[in-house]
Amino acid sequence: MSDAAKVGDDLGRLTVDHYAGESRPDMLSPDQDYIGYYRVVTPLRVLFVSAVHRAERSDGRIERLHINVNVRDGRGEFKYLGRRSDHFNEAEKRAIAERLETEFKRDRKLLFALHVPGARRDDEIDVASSYEVKRA
Repeated sequence: MSDAAKVGDDLGRLTVDHYAGESRPDMLSPDQDYIGYYRVVTPLRVLFVSAVHRAERSDGRIERLHINVNVRDGRGEFKYLGRRSDHFNEAEKRAIAERLETEFKRDRKLLFALHVPGARRDDEIDVASSYEVKRA
């Protein structure tokens, strides 16, 4: 197996932290309600990713929440625990994207605070990522 296809053992112990976001309408495109910035941390590395949140509303109530996670353009932190941590191969980014899809449904702290009361059930939250394969 080539290095590009290997997934590091440290990815089994990753945590996700929502550290910042943007909700000002003048900073977002019309189809965006929120952009969240997330830190994916393993014991050895850190990857910073973003996610666009879009609420589908009916009568002012959030019916569904659509989240698109951008892992493909994520950047690592150059120094972490004294070693370089800025490299994540394609297989690792794909594994992180899959894990984030699960985490957004499981951990409500990752959602924009205004969306939490209106989108409580897992079936009301759609999560996609930059690695999801488009089906015809």
